[in-house]
Amino acid sequence: MINWEDMRVFIALARHGSFSAAGRKLGLDATTVSRRARRLESNLQSMLFFSNGGSLQLTAAGRRLSEAGIAVEMAMEMAEEDRVPGAAAGTVRMSCPDGLGGYILAPNLPSFINQRKGLRVEFVATPGYLSATTREVDIAITSSPPEPRKLRVDALSDYEIGLYASESYLGRCGVPQTAAELRGHECIGYVDDLIYTPELRFLDRFETGLKLHLACSSLRIQLVLAANGGGIGAFPCFMADDSRDLVRILPERTSTRTFWIAVHEDLYETARMRAVISWLYRLVEQKREILVPSQYR
Repeated sequence: MINWEDMRVFIALARHGSFSAAGRKLGLDATTVSRRARRLESNLQSMLFFSNGGSLQLTAAGRRLSEAGIAVEMAMEMAEEDRVPGAAAGTVRMSCPDGLGGYILAPNLPSFINQRKGLRVEFVATPGYLSATTREVDIAITSSPPEPRKLRVDALSDYEIGLYASESYLGRCGVPQTAAELRGHECIGYVDDLIYTPELRFLDRFETGLKLHLACSSLRIQLVLAANGGGIGAFPCFMADDSRDLVRILPERTSTRTFWIAVHEDLYETARMRAVISWLYRLVEQKREILVPSQYR
C-alpha cells in the first residue's frame, strides 16, 4: 500500500531534483524527504531515482510512478474544486519568456482553461522581468531566480540549450568541429545592452567573446534569423529541435538552464493560483522529454 504522504514527497523530489529542494517546497528537512522517498522505494521494491552529479535523476520506474502520481494529484485537485464550486474562479496574470510561452504554455493553455469555468489567464510576453512583489503580475516565470522578498520562489523546470544553424548557412560557411571554431563564424544572439540577466548569454556557455553578426532582443526572432541562413545561434532545444530548417551542431555540447516561478506569498495559497501553478508543474513534467532531451537519449 502506497502512503500518499510518501507519494507527495516523491512527486516533489521528481520535480526539484534534490532532497533539500523538495524539502523547501514541502516545508520538510532533507533527512525527512530522503527517509520517506527510501520508504516508498522499499514498499514498491523498486529503485526510483539515482544520484547523478549532485542531483537526483529518475529511473524509468521512477518516471512512470511520477506520471501516475501527478495524474492522481490532478484528480484530487479537481475533485476538491468540484466540492467547492467556483473556488478557482478569477484572473491570473502571468509573465514568461517568449520561448516558453509560445512553444509550451500557449499551445496547452486552452485545454486547461476550458475545464475551469470562471478562471481566466492573462499572458504578458516580455523580454524583461515584471515584478510579482509589486503585483505587476501574479506569476512571474523567469530565467533567473528573483530576490525572494515577499515572494515564493521555486524552480519550475530545467531546460537544455544547443547550437543550431540552417543547412544553407552551413553549406556556405562550413560546419564548426569545435566550440573554438565558432570564432570564425557568423553568430546570432541578444542585443548586449538589453540583456537583463546573465542567464541569457546563451552563446557564452559554449565559447566566450564571440562577435555577433545579427542581434535581437527576441529569442523567437533570433530563431527565425538562424532558420533563414543568418548564422549560428544558441537556442532551447524545445524550440529548435523540431524545426525543419535548423540543424544541431556540436550536439555533444549542451548547456542546462532553469526556469523559475515567483508568486507573491499572499497569493500563493489562493485557489486560482494553486490551479494555475499545479497546471504549470504538470505541463513541464509532461514536456520533460523535450525540455531536457539528453536525459532521454
